[in-house]
Amino acid sequence: MDRKLKILNKKHIVVAGSKGMLGESLVQSLENQGATVYQLDLNNKPGENKFECDITDKAQVKQALSEIKSKTDNVTGIVNLAAINPTIDSLGNNTRLSDFNFSKDLESISLTYSGTLNLVSELEDLLSEYSSVVLVGSDLSLISPDQRIYCNCNGSPEMHKAQCSLKPPSYSFEKFGLIGLTKYLSTYFGPKGIRVNCICPGPVDTDFSENFRRRLVERTPMGRLATTKDLNSSIQFLLSDMSDFVTGVALPVDGGRSVW
Repeated sequence: MDRKLKILNKKHIVVAGSKGMLGESLVQSLENQGATVYQLDLNNKPGENKFECDITDKAQVKQALSEIKSKTDNVTGIVNLAAINPTIDSLGNNTRLSDFNFSKDLESISLTYSGTLNLVSELEDLLSEYSSVVLVGSDLSLISPDQRIYCNCNGSPEMHKAQCSLKPPSYSFEKFGLIGLTKYLSTYFGPKGIRVNCICPGPVDTDFSENFRRRLVERTPMGRLATTKDLNSSIQFLLSDMSDFVTGVALPVDGGRSVW
């Protein structure tokens, strides 16, 4: 995006998950584009436009948004980054479906489903025509995880006998479901002129091991991983007036990984 062109000037945007790996970078990029950003996060220290809030708790959402409503009567954008994504180091030796604690997985699913609906339902009256809601999925909203990436057995027939880690099934359930929720909300809000879209980023280059990074890059046609700049630019576009006839879209930002 052209830094001289502040495409979000005078926009008022609520960002949930503002303290996460991607949140702080996104907030800064939105402010650089002229937006006023209201930050919600479980780990926030309350401050100017910052609110400590568990978005799965409707009462906490109501409280935080009541404070936002005292500052503005026109929210023009919502971004929900809040998510639980188990790192490869935390997966353990879950080699079979029976190894997973499915009840525990409900925490992550609730964060995506209840958290998103708590936000948009409580902010519905503040969203004006041309407002934009951006949900954040994953390339695994579009494709199944390649379990060989998480394993050192190189995809052999003995994979399930090896000490491999499987990406939990709850992650696919959650991320695929997010696209369905995006389409549902886009048709619900469409008559009001409010847009709802979902970006589906590939893995963001952070502190992966060299071996794990290599496996991911090998499966990406453009030969690199995503950066925070890639994600920020995509979200800026969907929040801006440049995309004012785009709704119900699951936008891959993955260097082609989901088409291979």
